[in-house]
Amino acid sequence: MRKNILKVCVQQDDIDHLGHMNYMKYLVYLEKGVSNWYREIGIGKEQLDQQHLGTVMVNFDVTYKKEARVNEELTIFTELRNVGNKSFYIYQEIYNEDQELLTTCKKTFVMFNTITRQGVPVVKEISELVQKENYNN
Repeated sequence: MRKNILKVCVQQDDIDHLGHMNYMKYLVYLEKGVSNWYREIGIGKEQLDQQHLGTVMVNFDVTYKKEARVNEELTIFTELRNVGNKSFYIYQEIYNEDQELLTTCKKTFVMFNTITRQGVPVVKEISELVQKENYNN
């Protein structure tokens, strides 16, 4: 399966009093990975706004396995794992420079109409990835 890749560097401001990256910064970097994935597949905020669409996260599961330290370059892998009618599931991993797995994250999103405030079918740019990339497991 094709994975979206984003590289980030741990900044001094990301470090907590224990000398490693604060858990909330992992979440920020994971979100940057999702934003990068959206851009790669051709869905921008403006495009969704024009259609009165957005995505809402309905499930979020993160596991911290190893700490990240200041100035480490991290690699965030983001991939679509499954698409349903109104929802889709994204899996992410963060690795350090030594290719050690630091964090895993599973996110389930629902496509959402911003006017009716209801779930709607997943847009074709995402649903068609299942056929194009054989993303479904």
